[in-house]
Amino acid sequence: MPATQQSAVPTYKETANIQTKQVDWNTFDDRSTPGAALARLLNAVPQAAQKQGEIANKPQSQAEQEQLASLASMGAEKDRLRLAKGDSVFGLLTGKEGTMDAYEINRGRRDADLAAGALRDAYAQSGLADSDDPKAFAKFVQDQQKSIFGKLQGSDQSYYHGYVTRIGGVFEEMTKSHAGNLDQFITSKNKMALQTRMDSRVAVEMATNKERGAFGAFMDNISGGEGAGNYNAFHNHAGNQRVRFTDMTVGEVLDWQRRGDWRHMGAGSSAVGKYQFIESTLRDTVRASGMSLDTKFTPAVQDQLIFNRLVQTRGMKDYLDDKISAEQFLDSGLAKEFASLKKTNGRGEYDGDGLNKGGVSARKTLAALIEFKQAYLQDPAKVIKADSKGGISLGTINDDADNDESADAEFGVDTPTARSARADSIIRHLEANPQEAERDDIEDYMAAKKLPQADRERVLQTRDKLRNESQQRADMDEQKATQEIVDLADKAVRGRDTEALAKLRTKNYDVYQKLLDLQTKPVDTESLDNDGFLKTANYGNPRFGQDALKAYVGGQIDQETYAQAMDQYTVQAQAQPILSMPAVKPSIDKMKLMLPGDENKTIFDAQMAVAIDDLMKANDGKRPSLQEIQAAAQQVQQHILALHAQEAQVRTGRPEYANIGNQ
Repeated sequence: MPATQQSAVPTYKETANIQTKQVDWNTFDDRSTPGAALARLLNAVPQAAQKQGEIANKPQSQAEQEQLASLASMGAEKDRLRLAKGDSVFGLLTGKEGTMDAYEINRGRRDADLAAGALRDAYAQSGLADSDDPKAFAKFVQDQQKSIFGKLQGSDQSYYHGYVTRIGGVFEEMTKSHAGNLDQFITSKNKMALQTRMDSRVAVEMATNKERGAFGAFMDNISGGEGAGNYNAFHNHAGNQRVRFTDMTVGEVLDWQRRGDWRHMGAGSSAVGKYQFIESTLRDTVRASGMSLDTKFTPAVQDQLIFNRLVQTRGMKDYLDDKISAEQFLDSGLAKEFASLKKTNGRGEYDGDGLNKGGVSARKTLAALIEFKQAYLQDPAKVIKADSKGGISLGTINDDADNDESADAEFGVDTPTARSARADSIIRHLEANPQEAERDDIEDYMAAKKLPQADRERVLQTRDKLRNESQQRADMDEQKATQEIVDLADKAVRGRDTEALAKLRTKNYDVYQKLLDLQTKPVDTESLDNDGFLKTANYGNPRFGQDALKAYVGGQIDQETYAQAMDQYTVQAQAQPILSMPAVKPSIDKMKLMLPGDENKTIFDAQMAVAIDDLMKANDGKRPSLQEIQAAAQQVQQHILALHAQEAQVRTGRPEYANIGNQ
């Protein structure tokens, strides 16, 4: 008896994961087909009828339910909804639900599998993968199903059943796949919208530099005489940005003060930051505040520390609670904390100590105090915060700031994603505006927005990279400007170029005036050290020109020595590229290594530079050959060795040497 026909068709990705619909057929009918004739011949009709009756009484299996669901989901015509039940006999089935042919069913399945590829191509060409419009996909499905039913119109019942049940699964999988893609696409769109909105927020917040609250405004009004509003200031260095205290921890700042680094930088005291905390004051305030030494010394932290100190030791809370007047608070509290404030008697608390002098009038301070108190009375909770233990701390405008916690409702993304997007926006803002990397409040801004540590680190890496690049550019610009001044001064001194001297007047008036003074008032020769300068001159130093000019302008050497040194420097600078060539340097270094003492090696370098200069002049400015250079080096080496031997012979010929063996 022939076995039931099986479908052998290509597998597409749309159908690869679809469970094969297993259908068993009870096959027999009265048609004039080979299968029907054979069934009658073998008297299989009674057996088939009995089998069909047994099957009809069984409940629907899972596979049968899936068939019906697939037909229904495709919108198959009700009069063509047939359930294939039973076992296969000769490929035919007859019963109350109609006649089914296993061969035609498998043929329908095969064609449906082939059509799945075309369906896949149609989906790809439709552009639905890049669309978040659910109606567009619904229309695509309806159009494809309409086309399928149009092709199936008038088809064999069994073929129809096989085709529709198979293609229905393909549509089901495509719908699931599109839904997943739609979720990703919508999420991507939401993230793009979030990023655009976040870029705008960050740009506005960073550009406008939001007010720092009532206390911040108050301190800005009275502290200009301390650190000039600069959180990186230290004593006598109000504009400092080289030492970035705002990037240090509190512990690192205290270490800097304790080591006395400020003494080496020309400061008269250890006072640092906007509020000029000296070491002992900062240490006591940090300890009283319970603050960790690992806390960054940011602007917000400096504000918090000075607020704590004013409350704990200077009577700030008493003033806010109407226990003392503004005048009393100024004279007994603020003026003792800030040397720049004048008391109501017109004098600063520390006037006359040699370091400090009051400069901010009492009228200005009292006006700022009254304004601050009015803000406090309007909304005390916005100015200061009370804790459960009765302590108070500085309130900020960021207490009620938008911390990206509404991102889920607004953009369909979670809060961590929104905060990561904010970090990305800050990075883009800094890269587009490199000067913003110099700000000292970036860490405070990120803390207010509750950015995770990992996101903060990403921003700080970008900030530090931009700062380094900016510093490198500034150093290069400074070096370029300095070299321009050196070149003009050199032309004016060695070449007596009056035009260069005139240009120097506009570039650096101090150097210009010094050169004029030296021409009209020569330096006393007794104060000069011409020989010492030439003996220790390092002509290999790229900044030798600056050193020589500084020595001349500073009265250490005369004009003749300056010109001699610069002539030698020019010769060595021109010879250096030739002496550094790979084919030249090894042999030259080997000859120099054989010379005794560093002084002889220095002489060798100087004489080799002169030799190269002479060779180039003899060759009309062309580079000398390797043989010429090596020959010149040997002559210089032999000359120095001969002089050294001669000096040794003279030294050993002295009487004191002759008596050494007799002692």
